[in-house]
Amino acid sequence: QYNNSEKIERRTENHPYLSTRLYSIWTDMKKRCFNKNSRAYKWYGNKGIIVCDSWKNRFINFYEWSIKNGYSDDLTIDRIDFNGNYEPSNCRWIPWSEQNNNKTTSKILIYQGEKISAIDLSKKHNICYTTLIGRLKRGWSVKSAVETKVDKRFKKSSYAT
Repeated sequence: QYNNSEKIERRTENHPYLSTRLYSIWTDMKKRCFNKNSRAYKWYGNKGIIVCDSWKNRFINFYEWSIKNGYSDDLTIDRIDFNGNYEPSNCRWIPWSEQNNNKTTSKILIYQGEKISAIDLSKKHNICYTTLIGRLKRGWSVKSAVETKVDKRFKKSSYAT
């Protein structure tokens, strides 16, 4: 147990950080894992994903790990093993674009021997994402879906040469 001065110190140590993005990430992470009323609980806590005790119990531990591991305001926390817990050995800071590719709903394709998300493939080859996905849903091969250009004058498709 803590004595009274330790309790007060633990209660006030977070005050300088309350309005920071990193503090919000920490509280949201805990809500996803432990609050059954959280909208995201079904994908995290309900599946047994937790926040390690060190991070769960003290924001300062999470803060120090984050700073030492490349945190910046343009990055998002990512679990390396998406079935694993929020803990130092399973987390990293990555750009949002990479995080979006890590979602279980991301469509990963193989094009010219490379594994690539549908969104990245559409950007790389300047094809509308919804066009690409629509073609794939209609049974087109990845190659045809990417390389077939739309003739806008007649709204017909023709293979690119």
